[in-house]
Amino acid sequence: MFKKAENTHVLPHSSTQSPSPSETIIGPSVKLEGEVKSEGNIVIEGSVQGTVKTKNNLQVGKQAQVRANIEAANAFIAGRIEGSINVKNKLELGPEAVISGDVTCNLLHISEGASLNGNVSMQQSEKGKQEPASSPANTTKLSS
Repeated sequence: MFKKAENTHVLPHSSTQSPSPSETIIGPSVKLEGEVKSEGNIVIEGSVQGTVKTKNNLQVGKQAQVRANIEAANAFIAGRIEGSINVKNKLELGPEAVISGDVTCNLLHISEGASLNGNVSMQQSEKGKQEPASSPANTTKLSS
């Protein structure tokens, strides 16, 4: 009589990654204040204020409004974020992304039309690590 609904939110992926279902979805009508912690993927389509931490992937939708410090393994941002972003691997900013805050990541992809105001620190992967991420040679200030 009742069937378990299949998760229809799937994070965008590159050709080297397979799509992953989302474990936590903060819908467009949801306003959340506080700390969000997850071991799995998180999709934010609504409003979040506080802290967002996941050991996996984060997706921020076009209509999302986030005022939070963020930690994730990978992140795809299409909405607005005010706060620091610390991504272990790849951070991708979609064409409508607006970021106000400092960013630390290993790989950064900025689509045409995206806005990033803050300091950017690039980390090197463990296998090629030679300098600390805070080294002046690895820090760039961007503003649009």
